[in-house]
Amino acid sequence: DFKVGRGGLADIDFLLQMIQIREGHTRPAFRVPGTRRLLEGLPETGFLTGPEVDELRRAHGFLRSLETFARMETDTNTSAVAADPARFEVLGRRLGLADPAADALVETFGRETELVRGIYRNVVGRL
Repeated sequence: DFKVGRGGLADIDFLLQMIQIREGHTRPAFRVPGTRRLLEGLPETGFLTGPEVDELRRAHGFLRSLETFARMETDTNTSAVAADPARFEVLGRRLGLADPAADALVETFGRETELVRGIYRNVVGRL
């Protein structure tokens, strides 16, 4: 589940919203609607390091692309992909991943969501 699963889009959204709550009341630069827009110009904060911001940007882009292609594939408003190697292969190819695309998709998804979850834990500890 790329939306609400561990390390998914909801983790990124929640994390950034918590930082906005902590910083936004005194720093107007944090009062930006939308996760993508906030990530594009995230002001410096002691809650996130520069490398963490870069990793969140990349992970967010990957997960949003996966979401878009999964929705195109099923023609539904989906937030998860069934564990079907054939579907993984199609999605992996659409994402431009190396062959075998299904394996690359599983590997990339696991790496990105674990990374997001690690940043999530670290930032929550800082908050």
